[in-house]
Amino acid sequence: MRAQLSGEQRSGTITRATIEAEPQMAGETTLARSVVGGAITSAQADGSQSADSVLHALLGEVLNELSKSRSRADLDSFISYHLDNLGEDEWVITRGC
Repeated sequence: MRAQLSGEQRSGTITRATIEAEPQMAGETTLARSVVGGAITSAQADGSQSADSVLHALLGEVLNELSKSRSRADLDSFISYHLDNLGEDEWVITRGC
């Protein structure tokens, strides 16, 4: 089940969406959704931060961490894949398959 977006969320205003864990979802995805949801909630509660700015900061930090073990081409491919598949089914984390 994907979180349903309100009219505000679809129009570009980022608000705290309900994050529902899927029964088959990998623990990594559940953790990531929890972190993102917590960051949005914290930004909205603070009042001096925007959820959009916090999400940009999170993305920058994630890319910085990934760049320590991945090439630029690998990151480009990963990002392109996810952008091309926004709104599609969840991607699967495999472990040694």
